[in-house]
Amino acid sequence: GVADRRRGILEQEQRDLAARIILDAMGTCIEKSVSAEVVNLVTLSAAVTQFVTHFGEEATATILESLPEKVRAGAFSHPSATGRA
Repeated sequence: GVADRRRGILEQEQRDLAARIILDAMGTCIEKSVSAEVVNLVTLSAAVTQFVTHFGEEATATILESLPEKVRAGAFSHPSATGRA
């Protein structure tokens, strides 16, 4: 219904905002001479750590097991996919 659509829009807006803030922070690190490789690895590590903290090790492992298929399918290859893992 209408409430579901509003919730979906709100969630997507939240995802878009979070992605913009995180990508801006990553860009700031790179501007301050941190290599893109280090920024990417630290960001990934921090994200996995947060997942484990909030969802536990087993749930995180299950989520991570789905990533290779999503990567190969191009889910992360388009700017519009930001935040939609």
